[in-house]
Amino acid sequence: MRWKWMLSIMIVFTAFSCKNKSNPEVEGVTIPEDFYPFYDRFHNDSLYQMDHIIFPLTGEPAEETLKGQEWTWPKEDWVMHKPFDDKGTFKRDWYAINSVIVEKISDSSGRFTMERRWAKMGGEWNLIYYKEMGI
Repeated sequence: MRWKWMLSIMIVFTAFSCKNKSNPEVEGVTIPEDFYPFYDRFHNDSLYQMDHIIFPLTGEPAEETLKGQEWTWPKEDWVMHKPFDDKGTFKRDWYAINSVIVEKISDSSGRFTMERRWAKMGGEWNLIYYKEMGI
């Protein structure tokens, strides 16, 4: 079971790199202009990232035995997210549901997926949901 956890962490790090991308590529989705500077800073400033996540963060773990269960990440277990490099085997799609921005990252086969949801609260953007990269 430990190897599954390590595999999911390795996949997340593979999907993310240190490349700075100023604007997420969005086709047909209206995303507010103030989201872009937030998104860049979120991935490049660790203190800012921690201050813009609603902990305990709800979502879904990659671990197959935990799928379908209510799940939260505590602040002390958070693994920092880096900028996404979509020049490779992973792609990113964006959706807007009311005032929530949904970001989905997946490999070309669709087997490995990750989802993050962003919402503006108290006048600032925050990460409000995270589905860990997994099958």
